[in-house]
Amino acid sequence: DAAQAELADEYEFTLGELEPATELASVFTDDDSLAHAESLHTWKQLADATESGAAEIGELEAALHSQLADRLVFVGWTATGSIADFVPTVAGPRTPGVVVHAAVANMVLTGHSYGHADGWSSIITLLLGLAVILLMSSTTPWIGTTGSLLLIAGYIGIASMFVFGWWGQFVPIIAPATGGLGAWIACTSTSAILIQRDKKRITRQFKARVSDRLVDTLIEHPSALSVAGVRREISVLFADLAGFTTTSERLDSAEAVALANRALSILAQQVVEQDGYVNKFLGDGLMAFWSAFDEQPDQAARACAAAAACAEAIRSMPEVGLDIRLGIATGEAIVGDCGAPPDLNDYTAIGDTVNLASRLEGANKAFGTRILVDGETLRQAGDAVRSLPIGPVVVVGRTTPTELHAVVDDEMPQAAIDAALELQRAIAKGDRAAAARALEQIGEHRQLDALGLHWAEVIDGDGELVLHLSSK
Repeated sequence: DAAQAELADEYEFTLGELEPATELASVFTDDDSLAHAESLHTWKQLADATESGAAEIGELEAALHSQLADRLVFVGWTATGSIADFVPTVAGPRTPGVVVHAAVANMVLTGHSYGHADGWSSIITLLLGLAVILLMSSTTPWIGTTGSLLLIAGYIGIASMFVFGWWGQFVPIIAPATGGLGAWIACTSTSAILIQRDKKRITRQFKARVSDRLVDTLIEHPSALSVAGVRREISVLFADLAGFTTTSERLDSAEAVALANRALSILAQQVVEQDGYVNKFLGDGLMAFWSAFDEQPDQAARACAAAAACAEAIRSMPEVGLDIRLGIATGEAIVGDCGAPPDLNDYTAIGDTVNLASRLEGANKAFGTRILVDGETLRQAGDAVRSLPIGPVVVVGRTTPTELHAVVDDEMPQAAIDAALELQRAIAKGDRAAAARALEQIGEHRQLDALGLHWAEVIDGDGELVLHLSSK
């Protein structure tokens, strides 16, 4: 301060009376005096600037104090070109360290800190995976997939928005979400493998036994195949090649097998065309049934149509002496996989209806008919079938009579059918005299000779008016 005061006095003494615009060189002629005067002039300029700056700094300090009073101030380097004081955080790979410090201070001041839910990663991953597996295994693929994706997305939203945002807890997201997606992929892959396996099994088991349309339906809805068995009304058809044994005796073994294969292929084709299921081949015959996979309201009519087509096809074959016998019964049976599953099993039907159809096929020999059906089959088939009544018959293996009817073609005269109807009306009334008169009409038709002989024995006796067959 003393030095400054001395300089101020010297400046006033030397240059104080000069005008500001005065050239110093015009006043001081020698070099030393001029240099000294210029130094004083420079000092004066600096002193004036310092005094003015001090006042401005004071104003700035006052303004800054009002802005920073009672506040925490963090000073740090944020220049983008710097490689110092940058750390990776959830906000980005290069977060300024000063930002981290400010975040820590904020947690301290607000008392709201973030924590880690340690030990929950494995538990949440397991639970989410199990939930996805449960959804995929207990619902349809579409519902299971939609539900699984919504479940995973919902967990991510809850973990990030609610648990972290509201409660300040870091919970695992990637591991559980990956676990859930992994469970979904595993379930989807397993389901696809099982579906392909079922498709191959269904195609292998049923491709040659039902129509292509039914195979496609089974592939789309494999649940229609009841492995455990389901009780359902079905129409069962048994077919047997009459005269095949006699015909095959004239052939060598290869020719006999070829003939059987050709004939059975024709029969199977007629069944398949009527949407029936060819269940099994029985030597020189076969078994088929309708409503194998789902109810077919017109099953009886289809079975009768298939039987008529089979009879026509076999009669059209050039082999002499080859004919066919068919029996059809309609009623309840158990449908499902039977045998020794999973390898030695057969999707089939069992029950009294099946046994009855088999007996009706054999009963054709007694009446000289080709197609015999029970009363329920005829009732369901309705006008789709032209039939001739046989009457109440107790077939082999049963104790109660069954109303039998023969399915006939146009070669059967209507008069013969009327005579058979007259006979059955008399039998239903228990009128033996009327039945005897009806037998005389039946005797006029050679197609009904066997029927007339059987009923003549019953009518001439004194027992119940029911036919009893003693052989298959």
